[in-house]
Amino acid sequence: MKEDIIITPPYIKVINNTNFIGSFKIEPLEIGFGVTIGNSIRRVLLSSLTGYAITYIKIENINHEFSSIDGIVEDVTEIILNFKKIRIKNTIKGVDKELVNASIKESGIITAEKLNNFITYFKIVNKDLILFNKNNDKKINFSFFIEKGKGYVQSEKHKKEENLLGNIYIDSIYTPIINVKYKIEQKDKLENENNDFEKLLIDIKTDGTINPKKALFKSCKILLDYLSFIISKKSYNKLIKNKNYDKKNDKFLKIKKILKTKLSDYENLSKRTLNCLEASNIKTWGELILLDKETVLSMKNFGKKSLTELEKEMKNLNISFKMKKPN
Repeated sequence: MKEDIIITPPYIKVINNTNFIGSFKIEPLEIGFGVTIGNSIRRVLLSSLTGYAITYIKIENINHEFSSIDGIVEDVTEIILNFKKIRIKNTIKGVDKELVNASIKESGIITAEKLNNFITYFKIVNKDLILFNKNNDKKINFSFFIEKGKGYVQSEKHKKEENLLGNIYIDSIYTPIINVKYKIEQKDKLENENNDFEKLLIDIKTDGTINPKKALFKSCKILLDYLSFIISKKSYNKLIKNKNYDKKNDKFLKIKKILKTKLSDYENLSKRTLNCLEASNIKTWGELILLDKETVLSMKNFGKKSLTELEKEMKNLNISFKMKKPN
């Protein structure tokens, strides 16, 4: 007799949800599922959500980070560290990157809010972040590149050979999640209810580019997509198809190797046959299979005995005359 597994449908209650902080309760859960679900959601939140960050900066007349800029209190290294802290939100759907050109003339404290005047498709949310202090009215021209990504990427991985000289690459923090905490408690017992259930409490802190509730739902969808793929019939069929492809691929590689092989490497072919083929500039099996029997027989000194010898060897190798070369 097949045993049915009955799952008590849990529900989610939003205790608190702002742009930066969210608290959620999920219940009822079977004993043990609080840790399973809580840990899975936490790991996905911290590692798999995408975000936006600056990947490099280019400052006019500055070629490396160990420099100073006239009229700027901070050196370039400090400025880079401040740019690394910028948190960016996408404002136009479908746009994943933007090269921003900025020019600042005024003196005083320059905050990240100033950069929003030059950005088209994105918005800096931590506007009060101090980037540098300027003590003159001399114009500073610079550009920076905003790009979509996931997790934490070191500056070295952004470098590409085609990038222009003068780009100063920075470490990029793409993940919009700052912290995730969860704990398991026993579910509040209702009247006439057994107490074999628990509740999961999740606290999520974001950088303000995504609200915690949306982040929670995104992480659940990622988990659901993975699990659905594993159990779906479509994925099973795809797996079988891939196995068949591997078998075909192995056969292709084997034939490819044979066709590249020199005829002279085969001991079963007589010297007379090999000399006739070589005289007609046929040195490999790949060159031979392009011909038909009549063409081979018309070669000088090539007889039926040699043809029989060739056909026997070709049969053993699963190749034939006028055979199509595999792509």
